[in-house]
Amino acid sequence: MKKTILITGASGFIGTKLLIGLKDYDPIGITRREKSQKENFLIKCDLTNQIELKKIIFDINPNIVYHFAAMTNPQRNEKNPEEARLLNVDITKNLIKTIDTTHTHLVFLSTDKVFDGTNMNPDENSKTNPLWIYSNLKLECEKIIKDNMIKYHIVRLPIVHGNGNENSSSFIDGALIDLKGGKKVNSFINVKRCYVKVDELIIFLMKLVNNSEYGIYHAGSALMSYYTRIMMLCKNNDITINGRLVPVEGDAKPTIQNLDTNKLEQTFNFSFS
Repeated sequence: MKKTILITGASGFIGTKLLIGLKDYDPIGITRREKSQKENFLIKCDLTNQIELKKIIFDINPNIVYHFAAMTNPQRNEKNPEEARLLNVDITKNLIKTIDTTHTHLVFLSTDKVFDGTNMNPDENSKTNPLWIYSNLKLECEKIIKDNMIKYHIVRLPIVHGNGNENSSSFIDGALIDLKGGKKVNSFINVKRCYVKVDELIIFLMKLVNNSEYGIYHAGSALMSYYTRIMMLCKNNDITINGRLVPVEGDAKPTIQNLDTNKLEQTFNFSFS
């Protein structure tokens, strides 16, 4: 039987691409913004409105919900804590209250920021200690899902980027766009993270449609600096640098945040480059 798929935050960077990737399932996407008449696969819905959400869930009756809707910009979360709670935790609570928690499969995107960098290689069972409002709220959402859902995949993501995608808010994409345009880019040589290419993420998320190995998973590439990552992407995409990518020291917290991704790699026979 063909599964019915709903994606919240479907007009975002990841949601837009997943809608296309899952086109054979005729997925339905929820968005807060005004949609064009051509976007028949999108439904305008305010997830903070329980009545509005309940009607849509009743009409669609999804087997799988990819829950991507969130306030994702960390700086915006810090400046607007009440709005951040509303658009992260409260909408997740509304969704959980509305869907069939026994039979519906929920896929949720969390963050590597649930860790503080003191553990050099944290796995899914490692102690969490978020440093910022955004990561605290994501961790709270994780708990809500674990306490209420039976079928769920929680995917903790590091930096997600494309190859210079204009729809991305990632520093990586902005840097690649600037370098392509002949501009100079300063990039941290000491700040190290794992990374996820958005096209690889879509492939992985599609694998979850028929997967029952539920739980929390860490996703990401090998640990490297922002500078090294951008250098690698420039080489892979034939972007000429000519000395315009400049290594600089940064003071991001934590300075180094790694993720142990063995569980994901062994369970799905899949790895991120």
